[in-house]
Amino acid sequence: MEYIITFESTSQAVQTERLLTDKGFKVRVMPLPSQINVGCGGCFRLEEQDLEGALRVLSDHQIGGIQVFQKTIVNKRTNYRLYPVNTQEEIEKDEE
Repeated sequence: MEYIITFESTSQAVQTERLLTDKGFKVRVMPLPSQINVGCGGCFRLEEQDLEGALRVLSDHQIGGIQVFQKTIVNKRTNYRLYPVNTQEEIEKDEE
């Protein structure tokens, strides 16, 4: 299964690409699929086995403002469903 991570800005995407690449993740940069209408227009594609580790790295480095979508294919149609994640911002908000 594949996951798409979107960002609020291009600079945030570039920063995150460097960070994840330096940590050994295979990040595939791609244009935002037309079914998703958020963020800066670019996104990363990650395989299922890399998702949790990548999200942990982003949280540890306090990179927020991301959204994660799970890619599924049903009857030859590609769908993207919002995948719930707790970002560092949400964790801090819950602690207040």
